[in-house]
Amino acid sequence: MKFEIQKKKLDDIMYNYIVDLFEKNEHGELSYNYFYDNEGNERDWQINFYFGDYGNEYEAFVWETNEIFEFWDINVPSKAELPRVLMEEKIMNILDAMFNDMWKPIFKRWLKENYGLDPKSII
Repeated sequence: MKFEIQKKKLDDIMYNYIVDLFEKNEHGELSYNYFYDNEGNERDWQINFYFGDYGNEYEAFVWETNEIFEFWDINVPSKAELPRVLMEEKIMNILDAMFNDMWKPIFKRWLKENYGLDPKSII
């Protein structure tokens, strides 16, 4: 029982940290833009998330699905890891240093709640 309460508190701390990191960042509001195919159609195959204004942004992470690799005719990573999030290295290092890998399921929950995206992996 005591372990469950402490785990819940830790999960809450990580969730609140992720909210602060991505929703209240010093670099500005988290924004995103979709990939556009050759016909100019918006596709959710790849979504770039960034802070600040477009063109003067600080990258946060990228959402990728297998369709983006097929579109560019390059080797598709293992289907077991797609869809995935490519986290900006600096952000990944901060989260890993603070929480080890325990932050990843919490981030996945935050991403699903806020953007409806459910990655299989974060790299």
